[in-house]
Amino acid sequence: CRYGLVLADDGTLLDDGVVSRLGPGHFQLSTTTGGAARMYAWLERWAQTEWPGLRVWITPVTERWAVLAVQGPKARQLLRRAVADVDLAAKAFPHMAWRDGRVGGVPVRLFRVSFTG
Repeated sequence: CRYGLVLADDGTLLDDGVVSRLGPGHFQLSTTTGGAARMYAWLERWAQTEWPGLRVWITPVTERWAVLAVQGPKARQLLRRAVADVDLAAKAFPHMAWRDGRVGGVPVRLFRVSFTG
């Protein structure tokens, strides 16, 4: 995972978020809460007008995933009670990493990132 800024053509901040590499050639971009539709349109414009030769598919998945921010000094303890299949130890799950796991049998994707510092 890497934190990034998205700049508009004039250099002003368009959005910020985290880009995570899920696999070879497969990435997930997490944007600000209200910025997903705007970022999708921006990425599509670049893919279609500036780099039409690239083999890039942009798929909006905002409506397919729920997001829950768990933060604070006891976040890891709370998550250990709910998350299966993920070693949440700091060494096994470092900052700016992601893991697939399960909560109550439901597949989840955990990100260890800092949005609020």
